[in-house]
Amino acid sequence: MVVAAAVLVVGNDEQRLRPAGTAAQRLVRVVDQLLAECHVVVRVLAVARGAVREDEIEREAQAQIEKLQRAGIRITHIDSHKHTHLFPAVTRPLLRAAERAGVRAVRNPFEQTWSVSLDHGSRLRHVQVRLLRMLRSRFEQQAQIRSGRVVTTCGTIGISATGDLDAHTLREILAALPGDSTTTFELCCHPGYNDSDLDLVTTRLRSHRDTEREALLAEIPARLLHPNAPRLIHYGDLVETPDTGRSPVSNTNCENVV
Repeated sequence: MVVAAAVLVVGNDEQRLRPAGTAAQRLVRVVDQLLAECHVVVRVLAVARGAVREDEIEREAQAQIEKLQRAGIRITHIDSHKHTHLFPAVTRPLLRAAERAGVRAVRNPFEQTWSVSLDHGSRLRHVQVRLLRMLRSRFEQQAQIRSGRVVTTCGTIGISATGDLDAHTLREILAALPGDSTTTFELCCHPGYNDSDLDLVTTRLRSHRDTEREALLAEIPARLLHPNAPRLIHYGDLVETPDTGRSPVSNTNCENVV
């Protein structure tokens, strides 16, 4: 079974893993207060500037990872709600917790320039994505990532198209993938069913989850029929794992979309 760890999952617009650490209640209260007060960019800036200490983030991340591992779940990578870990003050403790727990991969939260330039999604989202890219070099210079002790992709695509990822948009993104055979990207998407189960969750992009699911089911198989088609992988394929003996596919002779 392959799943992602819900590390430092905060906010009230998605279901979240319940806090597992002893300092978690104060952590969640502080972050939830920030989430209730202002726009998401300002919220995560406040977190990154010290409203929540790094040691608390690290303890909570470690507690959540260990809880999943005790349940027998093999964690392929770490991520954070709203990509909070693009800020160094969050990146550092999450990477320390991941490395200590033997989790070998992390989501790269930065969108590629070529993907943003396709001009999908709202103008506000484009401004946000472009501004936050200024933090990319600091993310890539983290010791665990630079040394390869924790691996990541070349970037995430489709972030700027959130809320606009229909079949046409997805087709354009896939067609624009660079020809470099050593690149690995993650496609950011939110497919699902807008049904009674979803009604139980406070979430955005309700009807659009059906649109994205239908787009993926139509466009991914069609793209895979093309010459030199991208290869679909998951984060567990990025690194060699002792239980499977698989070789890593990151930076190998294939183009991948995760």
